[in-house]
Amino acid sequence: MACGSGSSEVEEADALGAVAGAPGSAGAVLHAEAPTTSKRQHPSGAACISLIATQSTAIRQGPCENAIDARPWYTVDVIARIVAIALICSTSGCNGCGRSRPTPILVDAAPPPSFGAQRPADASVEVDDLWKRAMAGDPMDVASLADREGAVGLLAGVEAGGDLGLAALRAMPHANDAELSLRRLAEIALQLDGAPQREVVEVIESIALRPARQTEVLDAQGARACADGLVELTKRGSVPKETRARAVNALRALSERLVVDPARIPAEFDPR
Repeated sequence: MACGSGSSEVEEADALGAVAGAPGSAGAVLHAEAPTTSKRQHPSGAACISLIATQSTAIRQGPCENAIDARPWYTVDVIARIVAIALICSTSGCNGCGRSRPTPILVDAAPPPSFGAQRPADASVEVDDLWKRAMAGDPMDVASLADREGAVGLLAGVEAGGDLGLAALRAMPHANDAELSLRRLAEIALQLDGAPQREVVEVIESIALRPARQTEVLDAQGARACADGLVELTKRGSVPKETRARAVNALRALSERLVVDPARIPAEFDPR
């Protein structure tokens, strides 16, 4: 069946004739210019849309026999598939279709160090007697190491990994400028799991719980990024409850420094 044939064509033609007969209307002008085409007038867009919906077999035959131009009609099947694909991608937040979006803080993050075994110290870290004593765990030496190295020097030790990295990690809360390490520590925590992840989160918590400075946060942007990472970590069901609880505790402390909205902190660990 072609568009515009059968009873629908007659009804359409009658409607066009009625409009054409109205004095002073645009239809009357068209009727006057082409009186012989009123019976075979191509149906309007609305009429063809109706036919497409009710008579899909007609449009599968190709171009309309009475179409004004020779452009083909697209089939309902093709249109339906296009719409379905568009809906799937729009509702799934498709960004490369099938791939989940990475956590923003991890987009440019370096891989995490390994704390699981002893390893040679990084060439950029000069391991002297103070480092060795701090690696042995003496609290006074750990504090002295933090005072001497500061956050930047300790981060270099953290990146070396192994026993050296653990010593640097445990010294970090004692550094006066420890806030400078928050972003990187959050990046590391998000990429680890198990005991190493818990230890990094504990260090972040210790830094966040330190008395607030009378001045502005040293690295407000880094602290905000750290808070974003902690919020992400608390949403991961695979992270042990104890680790998530410590992350929430750190977030509460950071909210007092106005680097995270308290409304974003999960209420799961609130006192009952």
